[in-house]
Amino acid sequence: MMFKKMSNLELPECAFYLFLFFITPIIGLVLRNFGVVDEGDATDSIKILYESFFAIFSLVALFRNPAIVLNFKKSALIFFIAAFIFSAIKFSFGVEGSGDFYWQPLMMEVKPLYYFFVACIIYYVVGGLKLDVVIDGICFVACLMIFGWVIKYFLLGVFDARASVIEESNYDGYLLILGILINEYLRPKYYWWRHGLISLALFLTFSRSGYMSVAIVYVLILVRNRKFVPLIGLVLISFPVAFLIFEKRFSDVDGAEDVDRIRMWLSFQDISSTASYFNNIFGFVPGYPIRYFDPFIQYFIEWQSEMQWGILGLHAFNFHSMHLRLLITWGFLGVALLYVWLIYIGMKAGFYTRLMLLLGFVQAFSMGGFYLTTLAVIIYLCFMTISQREVDKKIRGFE
Repeated sequence: MMFKKMSNLELPECAFYLFLFFITPIIGLVLRNFGVVDEGDATDSIKILYESFFAIFSLVALFRNPAIVLNFKKSALIFFIAAFIFSAIKFSFGVEGSGDFYWQPLMMEVKPLYYFFVACIIYYVVGGLKLDVVIDGICFVACLMIFGWVIKYFLLGVFDARASVIEESNYDGYLLILGILINEYLRPKYYWWRHGLISLALFLTFSRSGYMSVAIVYVLILVRNRKFVPLIGLVLISFPVAFLIFEKRFSDVDGAEDVDRIRMWLSFQDISSTASYFNNIFGFVPGYPIRYFDPFIQYFIEWQSEMQWGILGLHAFNFHSMHLRLLITWGFLGVALLYVWLIYIGMKAGFYTRLMLLLGFVQAFSMGGFYLTTLAVIIYLCFMTISQREVDKKIRGFE
């Protein structure tokens, strides 16, 4: 069905959809679920594919039409200019006089801006996403995730397996929740089949943040549509699901401080209490170690910074939560300005645009999806497409 819908699309659009929803998911299925390479190498390989594709796609688009940047929405241009000015202030006054500087942490903290720029280019090349193609593609990804989980669990004997093909299970779960949201927005043919398929794949990710996020999405949709009987059913189903999550994900946890996400928030609290006023207000300049030892997440410094990258000390990328990374990098002032801007957008937006903003906000407590090339661009594109559709619908309503 997905290929039939793509038959009338131009070559750049076909390449985009095939890459995102057919080629890389199949490659990920093989790498992640058939024991070809370990999880880390599979993730790195797929990220390289994504980075290369988006870079080539963007460069070709800019080469063919350099004026495409001028077609960005006014709000996007203002956002880029404000981020540049804010960054210039930080680097002018906040650079440490001593200490080791590394390019890798600096590049990792500007990723959300870079991915937003890439998404803007793609948006104006393909004219917004074809959401019916996207939902078909996400259903295909869900099928591959279920198939991969069956292979790992029943054939390879990995009894703690979690479904994933493109990225780690939590982030693939975010993509599935986008699929549920788009399916609800479009209400296409085979609506319930799509919901069931995606929900099954999401269940097999055993993602705590995924379950919580999709529950919020369902509750708000049911309340909006005044469907209170299904809402009661959803609440009743949530109890056994929550029990299964607790049994699987917390069986080896003795206390709250054994949960890495909680330890990261405790680390951030400790950093804020000892940081200067400048660092709390404007954030730390990325590239310089925040400190060389951390009493809460020293493991991540040793395993992630030192072993993987050869980088000394604690950096913002050691934290999984996007909220924490933004606060560390941009400070309370930068984050406050960003969230005020997003609230302003949400107040003017339609229901599903607000739902996407809320989904991103909730997921950002434990994950950093907007820092991932495999997820950030598609989130931005879905948001821009649904937002524009709701704006167009509102305009047509006044005509």
